[in-house]
Amino acid sequence: MFCLTSIGGKVDTSVLDGRGPPCFKISGENYHRIGSLLPSPGCMNSFAQLYICDAENEVRNRLRVLRDVSNQSRNVQVSRREFWAFRFQHRESEGTTLLQGGHLFNQLVGDCYAAIEQQRLNYVKTHQAVIRGDLYQGLEGAVVTGDIDAGAIGKRIVLPSSFTGGPRNMMQHYQDSIAICRAIGPPDFFITFTCNPNWPEISRKLLNLPDQHTEDRPDIVPRIFRMKLKQLIEHFKEKKKRVLPHSHITLTLSDQDKPITPEDFDEFICAEIPNKDADPLAYATVVRSRCLLDEDNEWHEALSEALTRASSVKLRNKFSTMLMFSEITNPVNLWERHWRAMVDDLQHRIRRDLTNSNMHLTDEELKDLALQEIECTLNRNGKSLADLCPNHLPDLLAT
Repeated sequence: MFCLTSIGGKVDTSVLDGRGPPCFKISGENYHRIGSLLPSPGCMNSFAQLYICDAENEVRNRLRVLRDVSNQSRNVQVSRREFWAFRFQHRESEGTTLLQGGHLFNQLVGDCYAAIEQQRLNYVKTHQAVIRGDLYQGLEGAVVTGDIDAGAIGKRIVLPSSFTGGPRNMMQHYQDSIAICRAIGPPDFFITFTCNPNWPEISRKLLNLPDQHTEDRPDIVPRIFRMKLKQLIEHFKEKKKRVLPHSHITLTLSDQDKPITPEDFDEFICAEIPNKDADPLAYATVVRSRCLLDEDNEWHEALSEALTRASSVKLRNKFSTMLMFSEITNPVNLWERHWRAMVDDLQHRIRRDLTNSNMHLTDEELKDLALQEIECTLNRNGKSLADLCPNHLPDLLAT
C-alpha cells in the first residue's frame, strides 16, 4: 500500500546551497499521503486511482499517463551549443537553406560560437561562489598569478580549469604533459595530423547538396577529421606499422622500440613528391615550396601579409628588422619583390616638403630614398647595409 503513497513530511531545502554533498532534511513529523481514491470531477485518473478506479481500463490508463509524461519530458531546456549542434545537422526531411548559405553559413557558425563562448563566460561570472573563486583572490593569490601592480588589483573574475582555452586550463594540460614525461620519459615523435579536404568521406557528403565545397561545410569537415584522428590514435595504441583542422600528437615508444640509428628512423618517416598525374595540385604545391625554400619564402610571406595592414614606414622598418635579425639568403630579391610597397608614401612626402604638387620622382629616385631611410634605421642600431649585405650591396645600390 505504501508504494502508492508520497512523502508528507516538511522538506527543508535551505541546506542545498551547492557547497556540499546532497542533503535531504525533513523537519517535524514524517507521514504518507495517499490522496483521494476517486478523481475529482472533470479530471483524469492519476497516481493510485490508476490501479483502483476503473480497473477494467487499468492498462490503457497507465499507458496514457506514461505517454503524457514522456511528452512533457521532451519539453526540457537545452543549452545553446546543443541547440545549434542539432540545427546544423543535415536531415532528409528538413530544408537545406541554412546549409547552402556558403559564406553566410560560415558567418552564422562563427557568430554562434561567439554567443556560446559568451554564455559560458557569463555563467562563470555569475557563479564565482560555486567555483570557489574567492580562493584565488587576495594578496597571496595576486602575487602568485603575477599581479604585482597594486593599481591593477580589484574584483577579479576567475576562469576555472574547466573553461577550455583559459590560463588554468592551459596550465593544467601543461602540468599533465610534464607529469607524463616524468613518468614514461620524453616523446620520441612529434606528429602533425592535418585534415585532407579530398578525403572520400568528405567528398561523398558534399554530393548530397548541389554546388557544395569543403569550405562551405564546417559542420562536416571537423566531424570527419575527429573520426580520422581517433582512428589514428587507436592505430598507434595497437602498435601497427592549415585553414583545415589539424592536431599535434606526441608519441612515446617503449625502450626496445625507440629509433636510434638513421635506418631506424627511415622505418617510421617517409617523404616523397606527390604523383603529378594523380594529384596535380599537391604536386604543384610541393614543387613550389621546394623552389622557394632557398629564396627566403618565409620572409616573402611575412612582407606580403604585412602589405594588407602596415604603412610604408612600417614596411621599411620591418625590412630593416629582417636584415638585422634574420638570415636572409638573397636580400636583393626580397627588396625587388616588395620595394614598391615600401616607397608608397615618399612621393607625397617630397611634394609636401617642397610645396610642389607637380614634382614626379622616378623609380630609381624612390628606391634611393627608401634605401637611405633603411640605412639610417640600421645605423641607429649600430648596423649598416655594408655589414649586413656585403655580397649584395652593389646590387642594392644599383637599384
